[in-house]
Amino acid sequence: MISHLMLSHYNSILPRGKIVTVGELLSSLKLYPFQRLSIPDNDLNNFVTPGWAMVLGSTFKNLPKNAYSYGVVTVIGSPKSYDHLVQLYIPDDNSGFYFRSTYSGISGTSQITSNWNKMSFTAA
Repeated sequence: MISHLMLSHYNSILPRGKIVTVGELLSSLKLYPFQRLSIPDNDLNNFVTPGWAMVLGSTFKNLPKNAYSYGVVTVIGSPKSYDHLVQLYIPDDNSGFYFRSTYSGISGTSQITSNWNKMSFTAA
């Protein structure tokens, strides 16, 4: 059973409203493990921060060739040194999905420029 003393101690450490502040801080510092981001310069080659983003039209650069230009792109991995990075593009037309990956090496990476691969499927 939680005593009144314990509750008052908890409230003195984390007063009301502080949880919201912590949540805003996590979001602004991009500390959530998988949050919505924007694509730098609308260029998928520059989208290397783990998270996801919306692709909203043909103004986006370095989409997979002949891919529908509306969808969701996700990044898994890390652009830091000695780590793998994967991009997954899922177009809204449900024609399949595209993926590509890179290895960041010793100096890390600020771009992913490997070729896109496509996995197609048909409706059941």
